[in-house]
Amino acid sequence: MKNFIILVVATILIVSGCTPKVDIEAEKAVVRAVVNDLEKALETNDLELLSKLFSHSPDNIFIGTDMAERWVGYDSFIEAHKQFFVSVEKGSEITSHDVVLAINKSGDVAWVSSLGDWKGKSQGESFTFEGLRMTMVLEKQDGKWVIVHSHGSVPVSGQMVKY
Repeated sequence: MKNFIILVVATILIVSGCTPKVDIEAEKAVVRAVVNDLEKALETNDLELLSKLFSHSPDNIFIGTDMAERWVGYDSFIEAHKQFFVSVEKGSEITSHDVVLAINKSGDVAWVSSLGDWKGKSQGESFTFEGLRMTMVLEKQDGKWVIVHSHGSVPVSGQMVKY
Protein backbone atom coordinates (compact mmCIF):
# COMPACT_ATOMS: atom_id res chain seq x y z
CA MET A 1 0.00 0.00 0.00
CA LYS A 2 2.85 2.37 0.86
CA ASN A 3 4.41 1.77 -2.58
CA PHE A 4 1.05 2.42 -4.25
CA ILE A 5 0.72 5.81 -2.49
CA ILE A 6 4.27 6.74 -3.45
CA LEU A 7 3.52 5.75 -7.06
CA VAL A 8 0.32 7.85 -7.12
CA VAL A 9 2.06 10.90 -5.63
CA ALA A 10 5.01 10.52 -8.02
CA THR A 11 2.63 10.24 -11.00
CA ILE A 12 0.76 13.39 -9.94
CA LEU A 13 4.01 15.30 -9.55
CA ILE A 14 5.31 14.14 -12.94
CA VAL A 15 2.05 14.95 -14.74
CA SER A 16 1.71 18.38 -13.12
CA GLY A 17 5.34 19.13 -13.96
CA CYS A 18 4.69 18.28 -17.61
CA THR A 19 1.92 20.83 -17.97
CA PRO A 20 3.34 23.61 -20.11
CA LYS A 21 3.44 27.01 -18.46
CA VAL A 22 1.66 29.75 -20.39
CA ASP A 23 3.40 33.10 -20.79
CA ILE A 24 0.29 35.25 -20.35
CA GLU A 25 2.09 38.51 -21.15
CA ALA A 26 3.47 37.11 -24.41
CA GLU A 27 0.00 35.84 -25.35
CA LYS A 28 -1.47 39.27 -24.56
CA ALA A 29 0.99 40.84 -26.99
CA VAL A 30 -0.10 38.44 -29.73
CA VAL A 31 -3.79 39.11 -29.03
CA ARG A 32 -3.13 42.86 -29.09
CA ALA A 33 -1.48 42.38 -32.51
CA VAL A 34 -4.69 40.70 -33.73
CA VAL A 35 -6.70 43.72 -32.52
CA ASN A 36 -4.25 46.05 -34.30
CA ASP A 37 -4.55 43.97 -37.48
CA LEU A 38 -8.34 44.20 -37.26
CA GLU A 39 -8.11 47.98 -37.18
CA LYS A 40 -5.69 47.88 -40.13
CA ALA A 41 -8.02 45.60 -42.12
CA LEU A 42 -10.96 47.95 -41.53
CA GLU A 43 -8.92 51.06 -42.35
CA THR A 44 -7.56 49.61 -45.61
CA ASN A 45 -10.55 47.47 -46.69
CA ASP A 46 -8.33 44.40 -46.61
CA LEU A 47 -10.76 41.47 -46.86
CA GLU A 48 -7.94 38.92 -46.98
CA LEU A 49 -6.48 40.16 -43.69
CA LEU A 50 -9.95 40.39 -42.13
CA SER A 51 -10.59 36.78 -43.13
CA LYS A 52 -7.40 35.60 -41.40
CA LEU A 53 -8.38 37.25 -38.11
CA PHE A 54 -11.76 35.57 -37.65
CA SER A 55 -12.74 31.99 -36.95
CA HIS A 56 -14.48 30.45 -39.95
CA SER A 57 -16.95 28.51 -37.80
CA PRO A 58 -20.68 28.62 -38.59
CA ASP A 59 -21.31 28.87 -34.82
CA ASN A 60 -19.73 32.28 -34.26
CA ILE A 61 -21.83 35.38 -33.68
CA PHE A 62 -20.72 38.86 -34.71
CA ILE A 63 -22.78 41.94 -33.84
CA GLY A 64 -22.33 45.37 -35.40
CA THR A 65 -23.77 48.75 -34.49
CA ASP A 66 -26.83 48.64 -36.76
CA MET A 67 -30.03 46.72 -35.90
CA ALA A 68 -29.52 44.53 -38.99
CA GLU A 69 -25.90 43.75 -38.17
CA ARG A 70 -26.10 40.39 -36.47
CA TRP A 71 -24.19 37.75 -38.35
CA VAL A 72 -24.32 34.12 -37.34
CA GLY A 73 -21.36 32.29 -38.76
CA TYR A 74 -18.31 33.40 -40.68
CA ASP A 75 -19.93 33.24 -44.13
CA SER A 76 -22.64 35.82 -43.41
CA PHE A 77 -20.11 38.06 -41.64
CA ILE A 78 -17.61 38.06 -44.51
CA GLU A 79 -20.33 38.59 -47.15
CA ALA A 80 -21.54 41.69 -45.28
CA HIS A 81 -18.00 43.03 -45.11
CA LYS A 82 -17.50 42.57 -48.85
CA GLN A 83 -20.42 44.99 -49.30
CA PHE A 84 -19.14 47.23 -46.50
CA PHE A 85 -15.75 47.60 -48.19
CA VAL A 86 -17.43 48.64 -51.45
CA SER A 87 -19.20 51.47 -49.59
CA VAL A 88 -16.48 52.68 -47.20
CA GLU A 89 -13.44 54.28 -48.80
CA LYS A 90 -9.95 53.06 -47.98
CA GLY A 91 -7.98 55.26 -45.64
CA SER A 92 -10.33 55.62 -42.72
CA GLU A 93 -8.76 56.09 -39.31
CA ILE A 94 -9.52 54.04 -36.21
CA THR A 95 -8.09 55.02 -32.84
CA SER A 96 -8.61 52.64 -29.92
CA HIS A 97 -8.23 53.60 -26.29
CA ASP A 98 -9.12 52.28 -22.86
CA VAL A 99 -8.23 48.78 -24.03
CA VAL A 100 -8.72 46.02 -21.47
CA LEU A 101 -7.33 42.63 -22.45
CA ALA A 102 -7.31 39.42 -20.44
CA ILE A 103 -6.43 35.80 -21.06
CA ASN A 104 -7.60 32.75 -19.14
CA LYS A 105 -5.06 30.75 -17.13
CA SER A 106 -4.77 27.98 -19.70
CA GLY A 107 -3.88 30.57 -22.34
CA ASP A 108 -6.41 29.58 -24.98
CA VAL A 109 -9.23 32.14 -24.55
CA ALA A 110 -8.93 35.93 -24.47
CA TRP A 111 -11.38 38.77 -24.15
CA VAL A 112 -10.92 42.38 -25.14
CA SER A 113 -12.92 45.51 -24.47
CA SER A 114 -12.09 48.91 -25.90
CA LEU A 115 -13.42 52.31 -26.77
CA GLY A 116 -12.58 53.82 -30.11
CA ASP A 117 -13.07 56.58 -32.61
CA TRP A 118 -13.53 56.03 -36.33
CA LYS A 119 -13.28 58.66 -39.06
CA GLY A 120 -13.69 58.02 -42.75
CA LYS A 121 -15.84 58.35 -45.85
CA SER A 122 -18.70 56.22 -47.08
CA GLN A 123 -20.19 56.83 -50.51
CA GLY A 124 -18.42 60.19 -50.61
CA GLU A 125 -19.83 61.37 -47.27
CA SER A 126 -17.57 61.89 -44.24
CA PHE A 127 -18.44 60.06 -41.04
CA THR A 128 -17.15 60.25 -37.49
CA PHE A 129 -18.02 57.93 -34.64
CA GLU A 130 -16.63 58.73 -31.22
CA GLY A 131 -16.66 56.44 -28.21
CA LEU A 132 -17.49 53.27 -30.13
CA ARG A 133 -17.61 50.32 -27.77
CA MET A 134 -16.10 47.04 -28.85
CA THR A 135 -15.85 43.68 -27.17
CA MET A 136 -14.30 40.55 -28.59
CA VAL A 137 -13.64 36.99 -27.57
CA LEU A 138 -10.67 35.26 -29.14
CA GLU A 139 -9.73 31.61 -29.07
CA LYS A 140 -6.41 30.00 -29.78
CA GLN A 141 -7.13 27.51 -32.55
CA ASP A 142 -4.36 25.40 -34.06
CA GLY A 143 -1.80 27.66 -32.38
CA LYS A 144 -3.30 30.89 -33.81
CA TRP A 145 -5.48 33.50 -32.11
CA VAL A 146 -8.77 34.14 -33.96
CA ILE A 147 -11.84 36.19 -33.15
CA VAL A 148 -14.84 33.96 -32.36
CA HIS A 149 -17.23 36.68 -31.17
CA SER A 150 -17.39 40.45 -31.48
CA HIS A 151 -19.89 43.10 -30.52
CA GLY A 152 -19.73 46.75 -31.44
CA SER A 153 -22.05 49.46 -30.17
CA VAL A 154 -22.50 53.20 -30.40
CA PRO A 155 -23.32 54.89 -27.10
CA VAL A 156 -26.38 57.10 -26.78
CA SER A 157 -26.78 60.09 -24.50
CA GLY A 158 -28.80 59.63 -21.35
CA GLN A 159 -29.81 56.60 -19.37
CA MET A 160 -32.79 54.49 -20.36
CA VAL A 161 -33.42 53.81 -16.68
CA LYS A 162 -32.13 56.11 -13.96
CA TYR A 163 -30.03 54.47 -11.28
